[in-house]
Amino acid sequence: MKKIKVLFLIVFTLLIVSCGSEKSIKEIVNISTSSYSNYISLTIKNKSEKDTIEIVWDKSKIGDSGCFLKGKYIDAGKPQLNEILAPNELKIISIYPSDNVYFDEGKLQNPLLGGGRTGQGWKIKDINYPTKLVLCLKLGDKEEFIIKDISKY
Repeated sequence: MKKIKVLFLIVFTLLIVSCGSEKSIKEIVNISTSSYSNYISLTIKNKSEKDTIEIVWDKSKIGDSGCFLKGKYIDAGKPQLNEILAPNELKIISIYPSDNVYFDEGKLQNPLLGGGRTGQGWKIKDINYPTKLVLCLKLGDKEEFIIKDISKY
């Protein structure tokens, strides 16, 4: 009977220690932002010595819009691949609200001046500040959201 009590105490203590020692994802990352007219510069550092963290872009937002990592503008609004942060890795990432990326048809020129269009192409609208950045971070099966208020530069 005494052995059972000792075994129970050991198991109970190990459970409490292991559950209480799990760090929040927020505790193992440093995040800072800089605001620019049409994008946000995100600086993120994984402070963990052993854990890999993912940024889940499809669950992250700038204001009411999804996040877009500059690439092919036509891909704005499409699913983004998660960003991987290795242990001790620092990344600086430019992110745009996907709703702010659009194709401008340009202006039709006077046919007497040669016709055609001017100003046609992909563009990005300015961000309406203040706004919120909602960043979804994942460690293993666990996800946490970090919310940052972002003011105009």
